[in-house]
Amino acid sequence: METDQTIGVFASKQLMDAQGTLLAINGPMSQSLLIEFGAALKARLQKEGAEKKIQRKIFSVFIEQMQNLIRYSDERDEPEEDESERSWGVLLVGKKKGVYYVKCGNLVSRDNVPAIKEHLNHIRSLDETSLKAFYHQVRRGDPPDTSKGAGLGLIEMARMSTSPLAYAMDDVDEQRVFFSTCVFI
Repeated sequence: METDQTIGVFASKQLMDAQGTLLAINGPMSQSLLIEFGAALKARLQKEGAEKKIQRKIFSVFIEQMQNLIRYSDERDEPEEDESERSWGVLLVGKKKGVYYVKCGNLVSRDNVPAIKEHLNHIRSLDETSLKAFYHQVRRGDPPDTSKGAGLGLIEMARMSTSPLAYAMDDVDEQRVFFSTCVFI
């Protein structure tokens, strides 16, 4: 049997193994897929022997990241009959050098970049006490106009993270950027 070197699946697996990837999703995301992948993640974390408290944090961040991707990705499929709209993106959960991570990325409109950066940089600038106070302030107020939820997701992830939220904005074209976040737990 001949091997086609252009397939590259084994090389991709090796790269994910080297990065400690436990779960990798690349493609369309929906609420029903969130539930299915969530169950797979829970099973994998139990198999890994992660502490219950760490499992809860990872799962909570996974849910927040998936919801952000579903709500805000600029790459969408029109819903088929009896289906909900699907948003495209990438989500990775892994463990490297004893630290778990949840990484997420999706396309966003370039018009949204300044507001996203301002919000994330503000969150990153807060210490634990200030972050808690900011969470309660936002929770008591009305959600931001740009939010499709309560506006608490990034703040909640920052509160669970062992270090400031990491993010990147990579140019794709004149209208969009690829927005990535990483939460370490």
